[in-house]
Amino acid sequence: MNVLVVSNMGPKKSAPVLGLFVNNQVKRLKHDISNLDYFYMRWNGDSFFHRLFKYPFFFFSFFISVVLNPKKIDLIHIHYYYPTILSAWLYKLLRNKHVKVVVTCHGGDIYCYQSPSQTYKKLICIVDHWIFTSKRLQQSFYAQNISYSILSAGFDESIYFQKTDIAKQYDVAFVGCLDHNKGTDRLEALVKACPEKSFIVIGMGPHLTRFLTLSKTYKNLTVTGALPADEVAKHLTQSRILISLSRNESFGLVMTEAMACGTPVIATKTHGSEEQLKGSAYLIEQSNESELISAFIKALNSVLSAESHEYQKLSENALAISNKYRLESICLEIEAIYRNLVAK
Repeated sequence: MNVLVVSNMGPKKSAPVLGLFVNNQVKRLKHDISNLDYFYMRWNGDSFFHRLFKYPFFFFSFFISVVLNPKKIDLIHIHYYYPTILSAWLYKLLRNKHVKVVVTCHGGDIYCYQSPSQTYKKLICIVDHWIFTSKRLQQSFYAQNISYSILSAGFDESIYFQKTDIAKQYDVAFVGCLDHNKGTDRLEALVKACPEKSFIVIGMGPHLTRFLTLSKTYKNLTVTGALPADEVAKHLTQSRILISLSRNESFGLVMTEAMACGTPVIATKTHGSEEQLKGSAYLIEQSNESELISAFIKALNSVLSAESHEYQKLSENALAISNKYRLESICLEIEAIYRNLVAK
């Protein structure tokens, strides 16, 4: 079985960990599938030329290195449906009309196409199986009469696990891209409203400079920029709470990673947080923006003022939630999907 994983996510200066979860999946899948190759967007960036030419270059490179390659692919796994699916269509058209196609939808490939083009809709027919990171994301998809599975990206359990010998140094951690969708305006408001609470902010993005400037004024704020995964895991363990302030989130792997470290999560209500924190008192409604910060402060105070045994219960619950999203388990399910499709 020859498998090719294709992703339109590759690291760039403003997001050096973009696509890292796909890389981790590929590395783990290679343990059991020796004939698995990986093609991803290597020429990536935020400049005008990148925005204009990165996809033409991506598809041209795919044509040269994959379509013209004498090695025959049995199954293509696309990460991020549109427009990445065009690479699978190209291979199916020019090389192997029987190639099986699996697509993992990550959120933006659905949220950004609520009024899909004819091309978007027509290419659905070449997909044999769909993977969605949450049930709510699947329900938001244009097509419903499809074969699908609900699987998260999976957290790397060799990096993210509870370490009892590390002391708590921060009250609140925020990890992610520093942009509007991730709620950086909300984060700034929280930092200003809670001068007695210590915050650590980890990540890159268009608002990084703003937060580096804020950290000079607000001494309760530490900003690190992007960090390697092992450093992120250490800081998550050092934090009493992780907050997620996203406006849209199909899954939110960092929430799982924090819980795998035993760190409770307080999050805005999104498809991803509902999937992971269903029934939790620490899911914050987004319907009223003016009251959102007050709701977060109330939740933060509740967790931070908890007695030791109460916090321990929150930590144990977080660990229990994270267990079903282990990378090893996710990859076993993906491998089974591959083998079942190729065997048909």
